[in-house]
Amino acid sequence: MIEKEDKYIVEHEKMILQSLKIYYEKYFDMEMLSKLLNDTNFETREFGFIRRDDKRMYRNKSFKEPKFLREYLVTFPVNHGYIGAVYEDRVMPAMNYNQGVSIDQTKWIGRELTFDLDLTDYDEVRECNCVGRDFCKICWTLMQDAYKIVDDTLRTEFGFENIVWIFSGGRGYHAWVLDKIVYNLSEEQRKSIVAYIQLIYTTVNYEKIEDIDTISIPLRNRIYRYLVRNYFLDNDVEYLMKLNGIGKKTIENVKEKLTNLKIPERIIPLFPKQARNDMLEVIIRKRYPRLDGAVTEGHNHLIRLPGSVHMGTGYITQIVDKPDKFQPHKDGLHFLEVIGKNKEDFNLK
Repeated sequence: MIEKEDKYIVEHEKMILQSLKIYYEKYFDMEMLSKLLNDTNFETREFGFIRRDDKRMYRNKSFKEPKFLREYLVTFPVNHGYIGAVYEDRVMPAMNYNQGVSIDQTKWIGRELTFDLDLTDYDEVRECNCVGRDFCKICWTLMQDAYKIVDDTLRTEFGFENIVWIFSGGRGYHAWVLDKIVYNLSEEQRKSIVAYIQLIYTTVNYEKIEDIDTISIPLRNRIYRYLVRNYFLDNDVEYLMKLNGIGKKTIENVKEKLTNLKIPERIIPLFPKQARNDMLEVIIRKRYPRLDGAVTEGHNHLIRLPGSVHMGTGYITQIVDKPDKFQPHKDGLHFLEVIGKNKEDFNLK
């Protein structure tokens, strides 16, 4: 029995390796990746990989041409692929007797402005039974709400226009701002953008919500438009009565008004003044975007390689046209399904 199980494991691993090689050789979308990146600096861009053969992280890798990136992905099937910033020199590990060049030994030139949103950061407030890597339609709405807040803020307050949203292949979204102006933003400027959007600060021991009185009017109105509105329409009166200082009649009145109200922030006067901050704190804690600021701020942080396979799930890291409608289990592309549509690629018995 044990021998049969071992044989199955070996055959299964062979099939996965074969499938990954086929995917990266025939279906990895290099054209899509080229549109995201500044092609003139491709050869000094940093890449990182967790290879399938030894599960180690390999950083400080660069490729002279995109075709060599594909060659690497085919030769060393990877569980996870990542991409970083552009540097003055090509980065590479030391090999044999040749001295390598790390990202700490060369000048950072620039990179896109990227944001990372992951459902694991919401574990304590998910109102379903999902934790960790698990997610469902109920908790995925947290990602859809996060998209609305972050995208609208970046476009309205900062004037960015070229924003691409990407399903990470795992439990969240990545946003890539591609406007030319962001490429040369300093780390301090990137931190300032994160600081404006970020209202929830999480550390190992505590969580702090920014003082609500200091929230800018556009940001506050955005919270009412996208979060308060849905929160009141999606929950029943009894549940909403748990919010401090808001009575049954107020809740019923708000729910009735919200059904047809085109500008949700106009419901603000309907709430007792004393109750507004308490209500906003609850909704911000439960629904507001939780950003991994380090991914946006630091030049040395990697983000998942668009078009690569997330081998924790098998889903492809893919561009999403309508993040507020996208459902991973229904709309996500699994790499086995992609190559399985072409039976001549391989035969699964």
